Amino acid sequence: MTTLNKHFTLPFTPHDFQEEGIAQIVKRRCSLLKYSVGLGKTLTATCAALQLSLDKGVEQILILCPPILMDQWAEWLQSVKGIPDVLVYRGTPTERAAMDLDTSVIICSYNVFRGTKKLTADHSRFKALAKKRKLCIIADELSLKNLSSQTYRKLKMMLYGKMRTVAGDVSAHYLIALNATPVSDLGQIYNWLAMMQPGTYVSKNLFEFAHVAKSDHWGAVLEWRNEDLLSDNFSTICVDTDKEIKLPPLVETVIPYILGKKHLKLYEEVKEAELNNLPEDKIELAINSMFSTLQRLVLLPREFGLDIESPVLDFIYGYLDQMSPDAGVLIYTRHVLVSQMLAEKIPDSVAIYGGVPKNYREEAFSKLKSGECKRLVGNIESLGVGLNLPMLNHVIYVELPYRDDKLIQSTGRIHRQGQQKTCFAVYPLAKETIQQQIYYKLLKNQEDLFKYLRSKTDIAEFLK
Repeated sequence: MTTLNKHFTLPFTPHDFQEEGIAQIVKRRCSLLKYSVGLGKTLTATCAALQLSLDKGVEQILILCPPILMDQWAEWLQSVKGIPDVLVYRGTPTERAAMDLDTSVIICSYNVFRGTKKLTADHSRFKALAKKRKLCIIADELSLKNLSSQTYRKLKMMLYGKMRTVAGDVSAHYLIALNATPVSDLGQIYNWLAMMQPGTYVSKNLFEFAHVAKSDHWGAVLEWRNEDLLSDNFSTICVDTDKEIKLPPLVETVIPYILGKKHLKLYEEVKEAELNNLPEDKIELAINSMFSTLQRLVLLPREFGLDIESPVLDFIYGYLDQMSPDAGVLIYTRHVLVSQMLAEKIPDSVAIYGGVPKNYREEAFSKLKSGECKRLVGNIESLGVGLNLPMLNHVIYVELPYRDDKLIQSTGRIHRQGQQKTCFAVYPLAKETIQQQIYYKLLKNQEDLFKYLRSKTDIAEFLK
């Protein structure tokens, strides 16, 4: 850190554990920084990248992140004195094509790497950039759940110049991935090692030979072996700490509510119809669609022909009336229609979800930071990672995610370092519906939805 302090001035002084993390990262080509929520992954990764520019000849820093985090990254980097310039790479294709990539730091979203199997004009530019300059790539909230994803394949091209993993490949660049909950099952460890340290396992078959003791008809692992070896191999790329930041208390409350008779009758009819229509194959996509339909039916009965208000509104109105004047609330949704309904019904609120214009999002965040507004309706996929929202201290899950790690991450937007107030996480659950079943059977048992439910029989049993 001595040389870093001569060239850059940080708005915050790193803690000892963060300095230890920086020292570990600069010794490796690829690192997975898996500090818990609130332990300063952004600060640690930034310092490591800047140190690599001083010690290892890194010429440019490329930040990849979800679109919702681009402005937050820009604001943070612009607060570090010594970084000459920061480019936020977004806009129309014409606007992006006109941007000069000759800057110290480039921030762009993962969307650059998604959408088509062919190289996009954007990706071709970054690929050309990677050929002529040594990069440090910071991949914020990087998920490697699926090795066939375009994000994985194109990012691997950036690192190694090839579309497939070959033992012995040497990257010309550095990669720092940030994710507090990088794996939801042990099999995903292979994905991280295949990206960051491909020589550990030459192929997925060899990985499974070494570690899978028993699997079911669909390939889901029922029993692992050599778990200590697997953990040791994973630790070669991980940078972690047992440090705990003292946070204010988090109070979690389940609030059950009842659907009206007509509403519940309709729910049962739709549930049975959805069960009967489930296909035997592609079950994962079908379950996701079915569970989404059932959650929408609970919250948007009018969409299904029942002319009544969403029953969750009475609870939300009552809850807001009881909040203290200085408290703020984040209300999580999953579907755009649910977000729109709540944005219209909840007074003095701002909403951020798919389709909301960029200028509206910026205005919403500005109102939250200034204290002008204390009520935010947000999509859990967009707002559930990376953001710092300590000005809010209540979170209401109108809709639920399907994995417990997403629940931890999304609550961490308010329950994090810098929070001064007691935090409250509230789960309004419609009785005898999918909401109770997701919460009690999956989230509280730390199950992965698509690992737990593998057939129509499983689904029928789950929904009882």
